[in-house]
Amino acid sequence: MASRSSARRYARALFDVLGKAGDPDAAVRELQAVVAALKSYPELRRALTSPGIPLAAKMGVMRELLRLQPASKVVSRLLLLIVEHDDVNELDQIAAAFEERVLEFHQVVRADVTSAEPLDPARAQDLERAFAAVTGKRVMLSLRVDPEILGGLVAKIGSRVYDGSVVRQLERVRERLRANPSL
Repeated sequence: MASRSSARRYARALFDVLGKAGDPDAAVRELQAVVAALKSYPELRRALTSPGIPLAAKMGVMRELLRLQPASKVVSRLLLLIVEHDDVNELDQIAAAFEERVLEFHQVVRADVTSAEPLDPARAQDLERAFAAVTGKRVMLSLRVDPEILGGLVAKIGSRVYDGSVVRQLERVRERLRANPSL
């Protein structure tokens, strides 16, 4: 089974091969299509991951999937290699690691933003510009709604988290009151 570092190695290898002659953006779409197929058809994933099914049969299943969902020669070879090494359960991680590598190549960062209510498009654009100014890169926003934060925003860019939620502000007030009850 692949680990997170193994997923990154697969992604790096694919990127290195495509860097010489290939289209990394197309490869992202091809990997996402296969990941989506495996999510849509759990029996397909089971056929590719079941220890009771011989490797030759698994390779045949992947070849048939690639016939129905065509991919470039390089991506097809990677997918067959993943089946051969019994790492199909890690395909989601491999695809995500590869996508991150391609975004990095394009100088794009992903900003995962959580708000209590849906953001209007103008506010989302303002956030995108603000994060671009902070990071010096283009920003791709991923918006999510979570009413439990009560208000404000929580943004995650890479490993950095900006928590401006009302819940976090209330926690800070509580901590200050506990630390200094005379307030």
